[in-house]
Amino acid sequence: FYLPDKFRSEVIGVARTENLKGPDLYGPLWITMTLVFFVAVTSNISAYFRADDMEEFEYDISHLLHAMAVCFTFVFGVPSIWWLMTQ
Repeated sequence: FYLPDKFRSEVIGVARTENLKGPDLYGPLWITMTLVFFVAVTSNISAYFRADDMEEFEYDISHLLHAMAVCFTFVFGVPSIWWLMTQ
């Protein structure tokens, strides 16, 4: 069920709909993904520096999954829940 005109008029108003195409989600998506990879990489770099033996160090992919869950929850989940509560 896709109604781009209804979504556009809800977000930016009916008067401005004819002049503008409206917002997109590319900005928040790419900023969040960049933050996810930054958090995961710095977490693994920290673990690398704390490792006693550099030969036994292994990259932990769960850092990426946890960072993704936390970042996407705060960027998309919390505002969506807030919007639903205030409707």
